[in-house]
Amino acid sequence: MTGNFRTVKKKFIIIAAVVGAVAGICLGLLATGAVLLALKLSGIELHWAIYVAIGVGVALLSGAAAFFIALPSDKRIAKKLDRDFALGEKVQTMVAYSAAENPDEMVLLQREQADEALGAVAKKRIKLGGLWKFVFIPVLAAAMFVAGMVVPLDKQVDVGPQDPPYDITETQRTALLSLIADVEGSELTETVKTPVLAVLNDLLGKLETTETQTEMKAEVISAVKAIDGHVSMINNYLGVYSAIAAEETLKTLADAVVDGAAFYKASGTDIQAMETVTQFYKNAPQEIFDCITVWADEVKALYGEATTISETGRIIRNYANTLYAKLITDNTAAPDMGDSALYDALRTFISDMIKLSSSSQDGVGVAIFRAEVDKAVDKAVSAVTSDLCVQSYNCMMDDYVRNSLAKIFGLTRGEIGSNESVVPDFGGDDDDGPTHSGGFGPGDVEFGSDDLVLNPDTLEKVPYGQLINQYNAAIQERINAGDTPEELAKYIRSYFDKLYGGLGEDE
Repeated sequence: MTGNFRTVKKKFIIIAAVVGAVAGICLGLLATGAVLLALKLSGIELHWAIYVAIGVGVALLSGAAAFFIALPSDKRIAKKLDRDFALGEKVQTMVAYSAAENPDEMVLLQREQADEALGAVAKKRIKLGGLWKFVFIPVLAAAMFVAGMVVPLDKQVDVGPQDPPYDITETQRTALLSLIADVEGSELTETVKTPVLAVLNDLLGKLETTETQTEMKAEVISAVKAIDGHVSMINNYLGVYSAIAAEETLKTLADAVVDGAAFYKASGTDIQAMETVTQFYKNAPQEIFDCITVWADEVKALYGEATTISETGRIIRNYANTLYAKLITDNTAAPDMGDSALYDALRTFISDMIKLSSSSQDGVGVAIFRAEVDKAVDKAVSAVTSDLCVQSYNCMMDDYVRNSLAKIFGLTRGEIGSNESVVPDFGGDDDDGPTHSGGFGPGDVEFGSDDLVLNPDTLEKVPYGQLINQYNAAIQERINAGDTPEELAKYIRSYFDKLYGGLGEDE
């Protein structure tokens, strides 16, 4: 091949290299911009080095491919030169015979003529007019890359269901303050009242800054559990039950203690109002006395058939020793019971029984001795009843506070959990249930009936339990604003208490 042809061919190689470089850069930017834009719109963020790797990789591969595509063969170069410079196929002929090892005179002459023609061509600029058709590639690449860089990252993080915001309403604030006032004015002893008030006031303060429904529920549930803890720490009737219930001869006493403290559970009425607590507390002395008397009657029956003082003494001594062993000797929790009234009443009963069984009764008939023992049993009944009234009241107030918080903030029973550490449900509710099965609304509160009312928003008939909170809140706001006479407000509150708590007993 002649020197002038190689010079011209070198220009085509340079052009192919430029085309490959430009195409590689453009396609690298185009690919990088496209990936960057797509990921940003999808909310996906990658390290910048990954985009660099994508751009460089695409540029190298596409640039190499473009170079070899743009690089023409000798025949294509010859054909282009003949066409562009009207050389009459001289260059093509020269290329066609360039491989001849021993060319004849005609070939050598033609080669010289072609080389002379190429001498002038080598000094001219090769025509690149066809490349303008590919000008859109760098324009598109630049636009795509700039778009990928400029478009902000759309962080579409799947966080599941959105947590609704929470802002304590005036109705909730007023209801919680009313609950605090009820606790303040209750018959709770200071050892219980003080920590319960502290928890409720702390809850009110926290709810003023709580921002979501989930946080609100967590705060309310935490307050409920804290109050349960304070009450169960003060009450010790369950500790007495746990200590003695396994002993067959003491089972009646264990059951009587729990039945007495939780007597109000037998009614099946949820405590939704302070008036309900007051009524139960009024009935507590007689109700609890009746429960403890069941145990007293059993004890008296143990020695009721004894015919001698010594036999009576042996029976009451054995019973007292059994109670002492289970309540004190074998009870690892005995030191924690301290000087509680219930614990002291049972220890006094044990002491009285031991003293009577060991005392000298010369000249005293068995009937008189038995009357002394009856008196000691009756004294224990009175003392146990007195303290269980206090512990039962603590349980009632715990139920009242829990139910009130659930109603105020729309929590379900499942959410606030059980308070079995305070008052376990050993017997459960009456299987027959009330005449009206009732309906359920927010908080799984059982209402007096399942009557249907018109929902003003949807114009559908729904159980009134679904709307009662809305109506109650509206009425309470009117009452709190002073628009309702006190006597009428009293009847309205009583009406809503019955709607929330069931029909209850006739007064």
